[in-house]
Amino acid sequence: MLKNFATKENFRMLAKKRPEKSLLLNWRQRSGHGSSGRITSRHKGNGVKQLYRIVDFGQEKLNIKGKVLGLEYDPYRTSFIALVQYEDGDKRYIIAPGGLKAGDSVLCQDAADLKTGNRLKLKNISVGTAIYNIEIEPGRGGKMVRGAGTSCQILAQEGKFVQLKMPSGEIRQINGECFA
Repeated sequence: MLKNFATKENFRMLAKKRPEKSLLLNWRQRSGHGSSGRITSRHKGNGVKQLYRIVDFGQEKLNIKGKVLGLEYDPYRTSFIALVQYEDGDKRYIIAPGGLKAGDSVLCQDAADLKTGNRLKLKNISVGTAIYNIEIEPGRGGKMVRGAGTSCQILAQEGKFVQLKMPSGEIRQINGECFA
């Protein structure tokens, strides 16, 4: 008997509520249309109408503890997103790492505890740790390793640089002041 080894996403853990209205954008698609609105490329449709969720890839809420209200589906990306409410009352979406669930707390700090959902500087993360949402330049927000199921491994820390093994197998040196 053959077994089906295809993996399926577990959608049962997602919150059964509408997305946060203040974090939505009406993103109008213009497939096949030029800047004047005329059709410039035939046979390209717009697809289904989707609302874009504004995701916080950076660390705008430094040293403020947040609580995960729930995980949500995002039609524009492969990974789930988590709605986080911070102590100052502000709500933001972040990319949800595997293992994060509603009720967990997250923190973005220079040297926070090394646990799922926390964001800290690369120089303060131990060697061998799997990380995601990595900055290329300090203060510019996460640019690398943001897709579902992807992670990067810290190989070494030399001076002010950290060596990372990317999902492609490439080894890169990133400034230790960058957040991940």
